[in-house]
Amino acid sequence: MQVSKSLINHLNLKLSDALEQSIRIINVEKLHGGSVNYSFKLQANSQSFFIKTNKANNHPFIFDIELKGLQKLASTNTLKVPRFILKGDFENTAYFVLELVEQGVESPSFWESFGYQLAALHQNSDSHFGLAYQNYMGSLAQINTPTDSWASFFGNHRIKMQAEMAYAKRLIDSTLLKQIEGLIARMDLLFPKTNPALLHGDLWSGNFMANTKQQAVVFDPAVYYGNREMDLAMSLLFGGFDKRFYEAYNEYFPLEKGWEERVDLCNIYPLLVHVNLFGAAYSKRLKSALKKYL
Repeated sequence: MQVSKSLINHLNLKLSDALEQSIRIINVEKLHGGSVNYSFKLQANSQSFFIKTNKANNHPFIFDIELKGLQKLASTNTLKVPRFILKGDFENTAYFVLELVEQGVESPSFWESFGYQLAALHQNSDSHFGLAYQNYMGSLAQINTPTDSWASFFGNHRIKMQAEMAYAKRLIDSTLLKQIEGLIARMDLLFPKTNPALLHGDLWSGNFMANTKQQAVVFDPAVYYGNREMDLAMSLLFGGFDKRFYEAYNEYFPLEKGWEERVDLCNIYPLLVHVNLFGAAYSKRLKSALKKYL
């Protein structure tokens, strides 16, 4: 998908109205990354912007929900998020415009601050696991029905839903599905009691960056109130962050004993999501994570 001339003209008007100044886009640069939306840098006469686009009927309200997630994170005054500029639809194209965050350096102090800030985010709690509305994990629906028990919420609204979807798409076989169902039945024995914590929900290296002030800026959230080990586990799924990040987090908000042994358990959810989004190539990693708890 490209940014058409008519969309550029539309954005010039909308951005000028939103920012109360004359905005004229002079260059559009396609950016890499992201499996759901198309991303571009918009260079205008006075500043630059980041824009995501998609077909308006592909994923209903996905940008409305993303904005709610960013606002939820911003309201905690912990992690920094990009400033929202504008969203809308034009000629069956949905668009979402944010400030363009300039890349900075991931210094030791950056990782330390990032760890402290995530720990501070996780101290925001709620009476239930889940959220008052449903959202997305990537392009997949994420069901957030408020639930009293983490084991029940994680088993039914994270693992079961994704496993049944993968089985229906023939991405996992009946043996693996039965193993997952057995795991769900024992879920309350595998996690210690914990309070609901506000999570980013999709915290991997592609969903944050250091800005020029060496602050962590996070984006593409899949927020809900859950077990805080989920964000830590997700950060480790594709190689992990700098060790100072984990040290700083644990200094600020010490983790439960044995949390590292539950990393693969937590990551069964994002691995199932990857199976459903990208195919059976991820099933080997899923089986490897699962076998530890059978």
